Amino acid sequence: MKKTKVKNRLFLGILVVFITLAGCNKEKEKNKEKESFINPPIEKMDPEFTEFNVDNQTADTLELESGTKLFIPKNAFADSSGTAVTGNVNVKYREFHDALGIFLAGIPMEFETKGRRRNLQTAGLFEIRAERENSPLQMAKKKSVKVDLASRKAGKEYNFFGFNEETGEWDFMGYSESRENPEYQKTKEKIEKLKNTTKMPLDSTHFIFDYTGVMDVYKYKMDKDPQNQNIKKRVKKYGLEWLKVENDNMINFRGNRYVASFMVWKKLEGRTFPAWLKEEDYFNTEMKNLYGNVYSLEINEDENTYTGKVKCIMPLRSLLAFSPEYWENKYEEAMQKMKEEQERLRTEAKVFRSFEVSEMGVYNFDRLYEAQEPLQVKANFKTGNLSGNENYELNQVFCLPGNDETVISLERENWEGVWLDAEDENFRMVTILPGNELGMVPLEEYRSLNFDSLQKVENPSVDFTIKTKGKEIKSKKQIEDLLQF
Repeated sequence: MKKTKVKNRLFLGILVVFITLAGCNKEKEKNKEKESFINPPIEKMDPEFTEFNVDNQTADTLELESGTKLFIPKNAFADSSGTAVTGNVNVKYREFHDALGIFLAGIPMEFETKGRRRNLQTAGLFEIRAERENSPLQMAKKKSVKVDLASRKAGKEYNFFGFNEETGEWDFMGYSESRENPEYQKTKEKIEKLKNTTKMPLDSTHFIFDYTGVMDVYKYKMDKDPQNQNIKKRVKKYGLEWLKVENDNMINFRGNRYVASFMVWKKLEGRTFPAWLKEEDYFNTEMKNLYGNVYSLEINEDENTYTGKVKCIMPLRSLLAFSPEYWENKYEEAMQKMKEEQERLRTEAKVFRSFEVSEMGVYNFDRLYEAQEPLQVKANFKTGNLSGNENYELNQVFCLPGNDETVISLERENWEGVWLDAEDENFRMVTILPGNELGMVPLEEYRSLNFDSLQKVENPSVDFTIKTKGKEIKSKKQIEDLLQF
């Protein structure tokens, strides 16, 4: 009897161990299946997270360099049992605004709608995780994190999607709120001002009406230089064209009233100034403001008439206050500042898109990708110049359209119906070859396709050759250069 009990206990113990192991194996398989939907093509190139250390018992606001803000409520994070944790929590966050980042993260961008597989075009994609002592956490019940994402894409056509890690599909989650970023407009205005910085010498389109303005500025030198010879030489260095037109019309410039003869002007349209405008001293002039600092100009003298459109650039006094050399140096400095501002504008948020998320995971503000001039073909991808890899079989190609907002994944079974874009000259088709080398269909080959002929053919077929682009990929900058981003 005792032996029987021992045997039964032993059997039950083995059964418990077996069930436990089976459960662990199932959990591992489940986790393995989850991870398989997001596969970075180059393991060491998976974009990093920005990490924050927050106290779970205190509400917090996290701000990123991009301008994005995360609003974390009190007791936001819980363990696997749903119990809110105490103490510090490691919040991990990363966001993507371009195709290359999404490609390197291995995040799928396909979405099924009306029975057809389509691609999503992002206005900002982000991933948020939390952990404590290397153990993953979840959002506590009835808690959510508000994400105020700095988006570089304006427009109301972008919706909010969450990536389902159980199915590998994107789930529609709702319509996001958005508001304009005032700093973006300020940067644009600053660039426009820098663009208008005057370059010396001025080109032939810049002029002044007569000497009156110059004499006014240099009045204090007139006694020492009655013939104005040195003054004339100095002013010529600015590159201004001189007319003999006394123009007493009053104009507005940046909130102040000026006499037209005391301003520097730029000719926008109209024929070259005729010789008779430089021969006499007095002419009848009429000016009418069209918009901003732009005026219509009409000059009449006897049987001669000149008409054109001109723009007021600056007061003559402001120009002559500094030497031509000063203005030239200022121009070069302004151009450098403009380049810096343009780069900042490229990465600055146009709008802020807001949504509250109640689960850890990957989320996307996006809309359906639309090619400008789509054409479906049968694609025959082949590999060339793969020395030492003769047995390599190509099974997957990625398309990165020129708009830089999506990644199209093409498995071999889908090559029968590949959508190209006749209007996109930067439609990149790439793959990762053995040894982490980048393979790519040369852009010249894609651009040389005769789309007009292909559109006339039923079921067109195109051969593409994947060629290596150099050595092993070791940095994002390296792949950016190779792909000409």
